[in-house]
Amino acid sequence: MTYDFARLLKDQVWGQGFPEPRFSGRFQVQSQKIVGERHSRLTLGLGGKRFAAMLFGKADPLPASINAVYRLDINEFQGSSTLQLLLEHVADIE
Repeated sequence: MTYDFARLLKDQVWGQGFPEPRFSGRFQVQSQKIVGERHSRLTLGLGGKRFAAMLFGKADPLPASINAVYRLDINEFQGSSTLQLLLEHVADIE
């Protein structure tokens, strides 16, 4: 999960019948903040690294540990580009 790999994926052609790759992982939820009243901006931990993440359409608090299906993305904001995970499905770790 690197910026360069996310950029490589973003530069490819994806579409119907050829979907963008999804990944899964177990993460520690280090922080979460509601944005736009319906979305969550998260900081996730995995293997000693921290990742920025977004979960659209869900603002409920998440547990401390989650399983997630996600896409790698590039967040471009105010002239800066950073790696971001776009969460598509989240489940509690039991």
